[in-house]
Amino acid sequence: YSAEGLRPAQYLGVLGEKEIKEIYERSNIGVILYNAVGQYGGATAVKAYEYMAASMPIIMPDHGDWPAFNREIKCGLNVRVNDPESVARAVAWILENPEAAKQLGENGREYVLRNYSWVSSLGRLKQLYDEILNYKASS
Repeated sequence: YSAEGLRPAQYLGVLGEKEIKEIYERSNIGVILYNAVGQYGGATAVKAYEYMAASMPIIMPDHGDWPAFNREIKCGLNVRVNDPESVARAVAWILENPEAAKQLGENGREYVLRNYSWVSSLGRLKQLYDEILNYKASS
């Protein structure tokens, strides 16, 4: 596979929440190709969580916190971001292994629902309120 095979990718510009949701519903791979500079080594990209919530496997960097993030969640493939062949191979693998790719997407979605949904956050929020109220009551 070659980088030439990635040509159907297109820049869509700045999109609103509704448009993004529609795009994600039609998409089957999330791609994050941050270079190894500054904060881009941290696996904290909001779009990673958006991709996971949409059940998409993620193609992500092989530097910084990204490999550990992926080892924990098992939600995608790590690639050398400056190597188009590495990225093309990852895309090809996802397309050629739909069941495994589906499992990666499901792993990501389950992680987001377990850790970042309103339901999962309710206990932590209640605990915070209890601590604040108890602190005020004891002051």
